[in-house]
Amino acid sequence: MDPEIVLFDEPDSGLDPVRVAYLDELVIDDQRQTGATFFIITHNIASVMRVADYMGVLLRSGLVKFASKEEMRQRTTRSSGSSSPAGPRDRSGGMKWPKRTSTSTPSRTMAVAARS
Repeated sequence: MDPEIVLFDEPDSGLDPVRVAYLDELVIDDQRQTGATFFIITHNIASVMRVADYMGVLLRSGLVKFASKEEMRQRTTRSSGSSSPAGPRDRSGGMKWPKRTSTSTPSRTMAVAARS
């Protein structure tokens, strides 16, 4: 098998913190080895921050933000005046997914963190 995209749905559900950390390292290593794009759906924000290059935040069944991990980190550390974990909602509707520009561009790990 040589997948281009690998989907994980709540991969750490029910695991203790030690096994979650092990799983995070396994995901990072496998992504580097396969070069596939990994798409992770999880509620574990700490895991997302360790593993993902890009992340999206769902709130009430809607995608409110999609950005690089660095941009999300900056947004959550600034005082935004919003209760949303990713700062104010992006109402522009112009969310752009990262694109491969060539075959030499490395794949990315993306995650969607759902908050209720």
